[in-house]
Amino acid sequence: MNEIKKHAVLLIILSILLIAKFIYIPIINWQNALHSEIQQQEKKLVKIDKVLRQKGKINQANFQLEKLLTIKTSVFFPSEEETKFQLKQQKMLESLFKKSKLKLTKFAWRRTQALASLSASHYKLQVNFSGKMSQLVQLMSAIESFTPYIEVSDFTFNIKRQKGPLLGMVTGNLILHLYTDNS
Repeated sequence: MNEIKKHAVLLIILSILLIAKFIYIPIINWQNALHSEIQQQEKKLVKIDKVLRQKGKINQANFQLEKLLTIKTSVFFPSEEETKFQLKQQKMLESLFKKSKLKLTKFAWRRTQALASLSASHYKLQVNFSGKMSQLVQLMSAIESFTPYIEVSDFTFNIKRQKGPLLGMVTGNLILHLYTDNS
């Protein structure tokens, strides 16, 4: 007992250090962990609040992007492998000619051009046809109203046997331009 009394100060210091080590420091570490978690939650809350305050701008930007996407899909065909795209479009155009009852006499794809600045490809094809003028009007109406857009250039035709109310027979050719989105 004398030994204990002799070292009482050291034992008090030891017990204080043990209490600090096993009780006080874990409480401090737990509080620090909670504090850092609360700070992270506050940062998230600030970001969410910032986004919510900009909701009007975000909705407006979203509306503009949807508008641009609608325009883009009305002008550009979706990207596909070149041969698959050409075959698919040839079948589609042949069906348009068949619906309008025009005879398709030539269908020739021209060289494809890459439009790097637009991330697009430009397909060009020549189509020769013959039939009634009223059928040509029907075909041109179908092409003009087709989505995605098909550009018509170098449109030449000859009309024969036009008399009175009859529009006559027509032979001619078109150069058609199709654009695919490569992005």
